[in-house]
Amino acid sequence: TQQVAYDSQLRDRRMRTHGAVAAALEDAYRDRIDEHAVFVADHWARAGERLQAADWYRRARGRLWLINHKEAHRCVHEILSLFEDTTGLEPRDARRAAKAVIEACSGALFLGWSLGISREEADALLERALDAAGEEGVDSPLSDPERAKLLTEVHMAYGHAALHWDTRASIRHSREGDALAQRSGDELVRLEACRLLVSVLRACGRYREAWERAEPEIANPPSDALMGATGRGVTPFPGLVRQGAMALAHVGQPREALRLLEYAASLFRTDGRTVALEDMKSREEDAGHHAVGEDFHQPLGFAVDCYYFLGDAERAWKCAQMNWEEDRRSGAQLNFIRGREKLGTALRMRGEWTELRRVGAEAAELPKTFRSPHNEQRIHAFIALARAHLGDRDGAIKQAMEVLAI
Repeated sequence: TQQVAYDSQLRDRRMRTHGAVAAALEDAYRDRIDEHAVFVADHWARAGERLQAADWYRRARGRLWLINHKEAHRCVHEILSLFEDTTGLEPRDARRAAKAVIEACSGALFLGWSLGISREEADALLERALDAAGEEGVDSPLSDPERAKLLTEVHMAYGHAALHWDTRASIRHSREGDALAQRSGDELVRLEACRLLVSVLRACGRYREAWERAEPEIANPPSDALMGATGRGVTPFPGLVRQGAMALAHVGQPREALRLLEYAASLFRTDGRTVALEDMKSREEDAGHHAVGEDFHQPLGFAVDCYYFLGDAERAWKCAQMNWEEDRRSGAQLNFIRGREKLGTALRMRGEWTELRRVGAEAAELPKTFRSPHNEQRIHAFIALARAHLGDRDGAIKQAMEVLAI
């Protein structure tokens, strides 16, 4: 009918307009395009250009990962909604769509680790990723190494999400991802999978197993120890060394753990020097240290825990303060919470209960966008401990019940 034809013309015109706006945004903000990536993606999606939209949502997620997990979560689900139906795609486009779906499922699972995710949601994402990957050598649109690489990330992401509700499933899927990584033929993927497996084993209290998995990799570093450095997130090998160090600290070797943390930090020094963590300078003051993001401040945070095991309150406090300054400077909400956790550990060692209660209360007031159950437990435990030492028995009990509820 005439109305149907008219509506179709309007729809086509709107789609062309959205495509033109997307192209204009790309051109106008080329120097700061990451800040506008989500808007570019939205317009390409409305223009019906699914593959271009997916590329831009993926780019937007990379930036939002550090500053707004909820918006990053929206990006991955937008990608999944773009490819509800992939029938009729050319083989090359089908491969790009499969890759986009699998990466989006991984992203949603990793974000579920911080935002919370049900087992049913996680299972659905895993099933969709496996379906997109197809069966190896039969109906997969991906090459075997590429398939192994993408599914490595899916299983590692599921392993982290499962920490919320089933530690055995968490370890099982993390081990599956580690095994797939060996078949990917990609050393970077293999190191990252090992790092994530060690992280999960640590989170599950399997410290000796974590160290046994990390030790041979640390003893045989790659020719390029900084491969995969992106300026954001974690560089795999130094990150693995740090995770291994914390496993070692928990099996009674905190001094050796500190030496590993110093080694991890030294990998980023242009002069190759090893500096005691409590003597490190800020990034602005130390031109010789070129790590950024977690690669810079995570060794300081982990050192707080090592000094806790050693009972050295002053060094713990010094590292916690510097770690907090770096976390605060990063502008990432997730780091605000982690930084306060480390301050809390050091304040507890120093017996500064009023300050501990204040720091805990500040952390509790932060948006829950980035807080995992582990973060919640630590925050409320600090407040409960502080209240108990300050004579607020009822408040301490109430706060302790919050810990049990979590």
